[in-house]
Amino acid sequence: MHLFIDIVDACNKHCPGCYRGVRIMPNQPGKMDIGLFKDILDKFLTVPTNKAKVIGLFNWTEPFLHDEIPLFVQACTDRKLRCTISSNFALPKIEPLIEGVLKSKLTKLVISVSGFTDEIYSRYHNKGGCLDNVKSNLEFAASFVKRIKSKCLTQVHYLDFKYNQHELDLFREYCKSIGVDFLNKQGRGYNDVNECWNTLPIASFTPKYLKISSDNYSTMAQPCAQIFDMVSVDCRGDVYLCCWMPYLEQFKIGNFLQNDFGDLLIKRFSHPACVKCGYNRREWNDHDHMRMKDALK
Repeated sequence: MHLFIDIVDACNKHCPGCYRGVRIMPNQPGKMDIGLFKDILDKFLTVPTNKAKVIGLFNWTEPFLHDEIPLFVQACTDRKLRCTISSNFALPKIEPLIEGVLKSKLTKLVISVSGFTDEIYSRYHNKGGCLDNVKSNLEFAASFVKRIKSKCLTQVHYLDFKYNQHELDLFREYCKSIGVDFLNKQGRGYNDVNECWNTLPIASFTPKYLKISSDNYSTMAQPCAQIFDMVSVDCRGDVYLCCWMPYLEQFKIGNFLQNDFGDLLIKRFSHPACVKCGYNRREWNDHDHMRMKDALK
């Protein structure tokens, strides 16, 4: 099970395919306190699951905007929780933070890019830093991983759009030269025909939750991995519908520490936006049934 926790409430980029990037979610000065983070982790450890528990210090934000990020990674390590960071790596002068998270035994570091030259990179990853910062931080991270013999998987995710495919192999070869994993990921939101970015959709719904009972929940909808296997929490400790939905009031479920985990599951599963969502679902399995029955008790 993945717990995605935004430890800040801002991002330095204006990516057109991201709710934060287009400022549907405006940047705010909030930062999570390490004490709140530890309390959330301790509660998360009590959640029954048949999957490994993983903490992601990201969702709709840039985690390296938090100047104490190594402490958050260390809190995960102390609890034997795997920890992942996803970053645009475009901030300047963050070598001490990179060094800190690697020394704290970060499990995985993902860096998102969208071009090998500034001209192409800036079409998606625009504002808030240049590609030179990304490459400099990447090279520092790669060399430091080797120096301390870290087991952290450092991986570049190249967001693949039609307009930037000619630079994909250039970035792949660059990653190979510095000893970093490379993975191309299908970019979303770009209209190849009109050569423009699509407007991001916001789910509209009648704010009426489904009523769920123990004898009919399995016939109302199939489980969704976004609801059953993942939880998204903002820097104030509030839970939202899923990691695909922006942090807007209509998608707020409740505070992670103040709600029973079963209640959070039911509130999310029965949410009107979830009911109408077309995301791929799975068949009910024994563990899904067990969790839902426990929640309904």
